[in-house]
Amino acid sequence: MKSIIIGVILFANLLAMSADLSHENTQLTQKVPFALISKIEGKAKVLPADSIKKHQAVRGEYLFKGDKLISYADSMVLLELADSSKVVLNENAELTFVDRERLRQGSGEIYYRIKKRVSSKGLKVETPFSIIGIKGTEFIVNSAERGEIALNEGLIGIEALHAEFELHKKKVMSEYEAFKSKQIQEFEAYKAQRYDEVVSYVKTFELEASKSLHFDDARDCEQACESKVSEFDFTAETKKRFEHYQKIVEE
Repeated sequence: MKSIIIGVILFANLLAMSADLSHENTQLTQKVPFALISKIEGKAKVLPADSIKKHQAVRGEYLFKGDKLISYADSMVLLELADSSKVVLNENAELTFVDRERLRQGSGEIYYRIKKRVSSKGLKVETPFSIIGIKGTEFIVNSAERGEIALNEGLIGIEALHAEFELHKKKVMSEYEAFKSKQIQEFEAYKAQRYDEVVSYVKTFELEASKSLHFDDARDCEQACESKVSEFDFTAETKKRFEHYQKIVEE
């Protein structure tokens, strides 16, 4: 009888130890860092996933699943992701680490330099106006009242949150080839029209390098849609913005 009691006690202790180890493993899994704060200029705060209270962000601090990073006026934060990708929050920006494959950008402008990934582990950035699918690229997202995405390198997919986009693109310059062999009068007529827009209604589309998008209110659409999206070539100002962020990342 005594040996049975001792056996029961030992079994209970083993169960308790197993539960403790399981709890510790769960905690370790939950505490795998998603990003490191490698530089801060000005003021930034972190809202942890398990808290309702923000604390002052510091250089060398790790960010975990569900954490939200907030930069303040005249501030900048440089992050390094687990795969060595770089992210820069400009002033008054918000970024939440939903999970390892998803970031959620709230307000402000954020620069992303994402390392190339296999398609099955592509990163998505959720914004107030679209979902961006990334496999390896360099781009800027500005969540101002008029949303903007500017792509410097690579290729990204743009997905509507709900309805279709009304997408406005300039007619492609390759049309020139179709006019080269025609009479000069026809070519002059072509030159007068070659910057006309092509309008399409799409749920998803791809943005190529050296292009930027502006997202306008849906009431400007010719039919019910998510928003009116216009594609533009880079301006000198856009190039300067990329150079500014590249300098921050490379210093």
